[in-house]
Amino acid sequence: DFRGNVIVNYLRVVEEIAPPYFILENVRGMLSTPLNAVPAEYEGEYGSMTSIPGSIVYFLWNELKKMGYELSFTLFNSANYGVPQVRERVIIFGSKKGRIPLPSPTHSETGKETGKKWVTISEAFEGLGKQDQFIQLTERMKRFVGMLKEGENWTDLPKELQKEAMGKSFELNGGKTGFYRRLAFNRPSPTLLTSPVMNATLLAHPTELRSLSIQEYARIQQFPDDWKLQGKLTDIFKQIGNAVPTGLGYVA
Repeated sequence: DFRGNVIVNYLRVVEEIAPPYFILENVRGMLSTPLNAVPAEYEGEYGSMTSIPGSIVYFLWNELKKMGYELSFTLFNSANYGVPQVRERVIIFGSKKGRIPLPSPTHSETGKETGKKWVTISEAFEGLGKQDQFIQLTERMKRFVGMLKEGENWTDLPKELQKEAMGKSFELNGGKTGFYRRLAFNRPSPTLLTSPVMNATLLAHPTELRSLSIQEYARIQQFPDDWKLQGKLTDIFKQIGNAVPTGLGYVA
């Protein structure tokens, strides 16, 4: 969205510094997002593209090409690079010294393609003791999550309770698999968000009646145990959830 000027400012900084290489990371929706509000200086060239899906990528490609950059980019799944989390992010690599080849996955779901399976949260949590830094589930969440086993969600509740549990959301389209969701020890985590206790994207512990803890969040993002995180509990979750997993940063 041009109105926030983040993209325009990114281009300005790249143009001013003129680095030989740059890396830009963003959410997967970037690949399908149309330009929104186009500033006056770009209206002539891009004004007709405001409703075309993916036109934001075309805009970036075109403007960076004018600066002498070749781009390579793809949608990365962190789990394919040894991160215990299924987290999809677009990473764009720019170079003035020839196109940068994209890194090949090192892990896969079954391990057949790469020789290494996805890293699970069981492996990520190894050695952690009792956890006490977490946000309490609401009583409603406790009631329904308490009926579920690891890896289950609202669809695994007794049929007669599903509509009561979901309320108005029961009628919505889509999979809605994040409602009353318990993680599974033998899988990577879903994408960590800014809070583990949002209704539609609950991140509940596989076996304990609670949300994921701060330290579990940090392990999933591969932060070292001795990192000190400052602020209120909710602020710390936000800091960790908004970060790039260190494993994916290393690959980039």
